[in-house]
Amino acid sequence: MDRNRTRIEELLAQSEADLATDPKLYERKLLRYSLLGYGIILAICIVLFGLVAGSIWLALSSSMFLLLLFKKKLFIPLFIMVWVLFKSVFIRWPKPEGIIISKEQSSDLFNIIEEIRIDLKAPKIHQVLVTPEFNAAIIQTPRFLAFGFTHNTLVLGFELLISLSAKELKSVIAHELAHLSGDHSKFHGWIYQARDSWQNMMYNLDQHNGWTTAPIRKFFNWYSPRFSAYSFALARLNEYEADNIAAHKSSIEAASSALLKLPVYSNFIQENYWIPFYKSAIYKPEPDVPPNMGLLQFIEENEVPYSEAYSSIEFAKKEATNYQDTHPCLSDRLASLKGKNVVFMPTSESAAKQFFGEEIKEIAAALDNHWSEWNIEQWKEDYSSSQAEQIQLKELESRNIEELSRDELWQLAFLTEKFEMIELPIQLYQAFHEQYPDDVYCQLAMGRLLLEDKDDSGLIYLDQASTKHELLEFSSKIAYSYLIENNRVEEATTWLEKTYSLEELYREANLERQSVTKRDTIEPTTVSEDVLEDLVQQIKSNKKVKAVWVAQKKVDNFIESQVLIFAIQAKRGFYLSDNLAEKVLNSLEIKTDNMVYMLTKGNDSGLYKLVKKIGKQVV
Repeated sequence: MDRNRTRIEELLAQSEADLATDPKLYERKLLRYSLLGYGIILAICIVLFGLVAGSIWLALSSSMFLLLLFKKKLFIPLFIMVWVLFKSVFIRWPKPEGIIISKEQSSDLFNIIEEIRIDLKAPKIHQVLVTPEFNAAIIQTPRFLAFGFTHNTLVLGFELLISLSAKELKSVIAHELAHLSGDHSKFHGWIYQARDSWQNMMYNLDQHNGWTTAPIRKFFNWYSPRFSAYSFALARLNEYEADNIAAHKSSIEAASSALLKLPVYSNFIQENYWIPFYKSAIYKPEPDVPPNMGLLQFIEENEVPYSEAYSSIEFAKKEATNYQDTHPCLSDRLASLKGKNVVFMPTSESAAKQFFGEEIKEIAAALDNHWSEWNIEQWKEDYSSSQAEQIQLKELESRNIEELSRDELWQLAFLTEKFEMIELPIQLYQAFHEQYPDDVYCQLAMGRLLLEDKDDSGLIYLDQASTKHELLEFSSKIAYSYLIENNRVEEATTWLEKTYSLEELYREANLERQSVTKRDTIEPTTVSEDVLEDLVQQIKSNKKVKAVWVAQKKVDNFIESQVLIFAIQAKRGFYLSDNLAEKVLNSLEIKTDNMVYMLTKGNDSGLYKLVKKIGKQVV
């Protein structure tokens, strides 16, 4: 285990121990941790203001300084320094997207939100959105840095609205507002917001991963995971407090029933609606009905079978509280609420129907318009591909397995499973495995199918597949679900622990891809010719490009995802004003998960020369 991960796990354990033994001392330590982050941002703002104000004052008060500033071109490094600091802290925070709900559409819902908000002394909710997910949340978008002045959005998932009753939804809304309550503990609420702010800042910094944000990004890549770890115990306590407030604002029965329905209806909708819905793209050029309108009709016409509900609840109850999520497990939450005796009852009248009436169909239609905008072309492509794949499958089936190449045998197994020929896939995957025993994707398929057939040997194959980082999470989830379902909780926990290192692994992979310099190890590219040719053709379409060389940065994590570096020579001189490299990069449609960097000699002459020396010329 690496040193960073070890330190974070130590902080997780220490936070729980400190909170249990001396809550006041814990809060003082946590306060200092939190103030450190805010202090860094404040310091950057002060330096930024000082540089700008000081330069202006000196320029106005001393003509000599003004002359020196321009004659020696000192304004260039000064401008760069100011720009770096400005870009580091003044990041545009994206607001959540969804269908905006007005008070005219559901005055009862808005009255409930406002009643709970006032009672809990929570901040104003500026906007209510409906999104497709089975979820609810309050998203605070900073209007200025990470300090206060937030725009607060209550997000309600469409699937949640059609699954819960009005009283259960009220308990969910109360739970979310309780996190921001000024009633039970201002300090707890402030820490909750700080955790959210730092996580959002890390996300936004990752989206703006140029050199201008590098200084503050480096600090927050160190700071945010540690602050999250040490504040974890308080965040977990906040979840219990929010549950109890939710029960107080509705009832123990409503809050407990909502918790039971979350796993039941999410699994029911996923297994019985969404999976068949998307599988129909194999045979249909477009959906029979728009997805959310169809889901609304499905829920109205179908009740959750008791056996499915019981299975979902029992599975959820077997899960243990862990460090992966601040939310406690279902059993612990029900115990805290004293709601263990509450039983699941299907929803007779949904919150969607009670609060919106027929208006819910318009909301579903609006969600479907968004879905079509982003998904209908992909659906048509999937249908077209499936038609070609069925022809390919018939051709492969007509040949002897011994004649097939590696790719052809894999396609035969994969397509046989895709088109639901139930008995043959495992035999075909076994035939592939006998010839290519080290193929991790075959090991994953074998493990998955064997466990579906209740064969424990599937765990061996999943263990082998999980050695590939990209398959670790998927393999672990399959094994974990199988073991929990069969009451093997201790073994399941072992698989869950395998995923703990993933977050740090992803962060390390992201960090080593955030920049390229001449100090990095640069090597000839190993990307496939097809992928490279597609990028080269796009680069050549810019008329200012005269010649291009390509190499790649050596990375330690997820090595299949390359970091490509293109060195561009312009046709007519040096296009600093036009920022040629940036223009070319912004014009690219990158169809793989490779990272691409562009530079000219003016951007970084040392790296430019290195790419020309080590890489190959492609234009």
